[in-house]
Amino acid sequence: MKKRSVKKTKKIVEKYMFWWTRWLGLRWHNFSICYDNNWKEFDKKTDQRSGMRIYPDWRYMMFEIWVNLPPLRELSEETIEHMVVHECMHVFLNELRIEGSEQHNNHEERVATMLENAFLYVRDQVKEECAG
Repeated sequence: MKKRSVKKTKKIVEKYMFWWTRWLGLRWHNFSICYDNNWKEFDKKTDQRSGMRIYPDWRYMMFEIWVNLPPLRELSEETIEHMVVHECMHVFLNELRIEGSEQHNNHEERVATMLENAFLYVRDQVKEECAG
């Protein structure tokens, strides 16, 4: 896939952030989207750069989502949507973390992935049923 522009990539991220935060009921939260072009962090297990990371604080109903633009410029729009939904799931799961721990664990990642898939499946089924 050809790299899309930074501007178009941001539009895609924002399109899905605003759509999904509405339908997931996250508009009650104060949130911001932060973009980075120089994110150097790598996932040590997969040797890949993270595309997005979310920093939720359930106590104050707020979160920041950080978007690493370089790898997202090469991803499909569908993949970016999945990433947005996945990161939004961490907003719901954040308050289950052990008090004082800012780190999430593999279990939280699995639950976020399963919820992501469930929400996307329901959305697709509704679209299909409404279409005919």
